[in-house]
Amino acid sequence: MTKEHIFYKRVISNTTYLIAASIFANFTMFLTNVLMARHFEPADYGAITLIISINMSLMLLADMGIPMALTTFIPEDIADTNRLGRLISSAFMLTSILALAATAILLLSSSWIAEVFISKTNIRLIYMSISWVGCYLLFRVINSVFHGFQCMVYSLVSTLLFEGIRMVVLITILCLGLGINFVVAGWTISQLIGICLIIIIFLNFLKKKEIKLQRTSNQKLRIIRYSIYIVLPFLGMHLAPYLLKILMGWLSNAEDVAFLAVSLSLSSLPLLFLTPVSTSFLPVISEAHTQTNWQRMNMLSEVSLKYLLLLSLGTLFLLSFYGDKIIILIYGSKYLAANNSLIIIAFAVFFESSKTITNPLLTGTKHARTITRIELLKFILIGSLGIGLICINGVTGAATALLVAYIVSTILKIQQVQKKLNINLARVALEFIPLVFALALFVFFKLPAWLFILFALTIILYFKMLSLREIRLILSLYRN
Repeated sequence: MTKEHIFYKRVISNTTYLIAASIFANFTMFLTNVLMARHFEPADYGAITLIISINMSLMLLADMGIPMALTTFIPEDIADTNRLGRLISSAFMLTSILALAATAILLLSSSWIAEVFISKTNIRLIYMSISWVGCYLLFRVINSVFHGFQCMVYSLVSTLLFEGIRMVVLITILCLGLGINFVVAGWTISQLIGICLIIIIFLNFLKKKEIKLQRTSNQKLRIIRYSIYIVLPFLGMHLAPYLLKILMGWLSNAEDVAFLAVSLSLSSLPLLFLTPVSTSFLPVISEAHTQTNWQRMNMLSEVSLKYLLLLSLGTLFLLSFYGDKIIILIYGSKYLAANNSLIIIAFAVFFESSKTITNPLLTGTKHARTITRIELLKFILIGSLGIGLICINGVTGAATALLVAYIVSTILKIQQVQKKLNINLARVALEFIPLVFALALFVFFKLPAWLFILFALTIILYFKMLSLREIRLILSLYRN
C-alpha cells in the first residue's frame, strides 16, 4: 500500500469517526428532549429548556474559539513535545478561567434568572446546574486535542461516554416517573461521571504521546489572538436558537419556550443528516481550489445545491402538510400549539440548508471572513427582530424572525459566492422559488397534499430538474 493510499485511508477513517460522533451527540440530545417533553407538561419542559439554553449560551460565550485554535496549532507543534505541553496547558488554563467566570455569572445572576424565566421556587435548578458549563468546556477542549492529533477514534469514545451516560441516566429517571429536580440532578451527576472518565482517557493519551502538562505556560496570547477571529462565526451559527428560547422565556412564558423548542428540534432534524455532506464537500472544494480546477468546482457546487434543495423540499413538504401528525406521534397532543411555528421554521431551515454548500465553498477558498460577517448579521437580525416579533405574536413571531434572518443570510452567501468565485448558485436557487411559494400558498389555503405533489412533479419534469447523469456524477465524485 502506497503512502498516498495510507493517507486517504486515515482521512476516511477520521472523517467517519467524526461524523459518527456528531450524529450520536445530536441524536442523543434529540431523543432526550423528546422523552422529557412527553414526560412533563409544557410549562415544566419549558423550564428545563430554559436552564439548558442559559447554560449552553454561557458555554458558547466562554468557549472563545479555544478548542478550534488548539486543533489548528497542534499539527504545527507536533514535532516538539515540550511546546505541545505548554500549548495544551495554556488552553486548559484559559478554559478554566473562562469556565469559572461563566459559573460565577450564573451564580450571581441566579435570583434574577429564576424570577424572570422560571419562577423563584425553581432557583434550586440553577444551583444544581452550575457544573454544566465547566464540564462541557473541558469535554470540548479534550476533544480538540484528539482532533489536533487526528485521533478521531478517541473523540468518538469520549462523545459516547459523555453523551451516552447522560442519556442512560435521564432515561432511567424518566422511566421511574421522577420529577424535574431529579432530571436536572441526574444531568449534573452523569456529566461529572462522564468527564472524569474522559479525563482518565485523556491523561493516558498524553502519556502515550510523551507529552507533559506544565504549570508555567506561555501560549495563552497566541491562542487568544487566533481564536478571537474564529469564534464569531461559531457563535453566529450555534447561539441563535438558544438566544431565541431565552428571549421567549423573557418576553413570554415557559410554555411558549416548550412550543418553540419542539418546533426548532423537529425542523432542524434535516440539518443533522446534512452534516456529512458538508464535511465531505469541504475537502473536495479545497482540492479543486488548490488545483485551480474552476470548472469542476462550479459543476459540483451547482449540482450539489440542486439535489440538496430537492431533498430539503421533500422535508419541508412533510412538515408543512403533516407537521401536526408528526408532533402528536413524537411529542404528544399537548404540543399541537407548536404546529404553526414548526411550519414557519421548516421554511427557514429550507433556506438555511444551502449553507451546506455555500459555507464549504467560502471556507475552502480562503473566504472564511465573509462567513463571519454574514453570521454576525444573522445573529443580530434574529435578536433584534425576535424582541419585536415575540412581543407582537409570541412563538409565531420568534419563528418569523428566524425565517427572515435565514433568508437574508442565504441571499448574502449566494451573492458572495457569485462575487468571489464566479459560481452562479442564484440560478439554481431561483428554480425552487416557484415551488416554495406554491407550497406556502397550498398550506395557507389548506389545499390537499396530493395536489401539490402533482403540481411539483409537473414543474420538476417539465423543466428537467432531475437528471440521472447528474446523480451518477455527483455520487462518483463524493465516493472518490
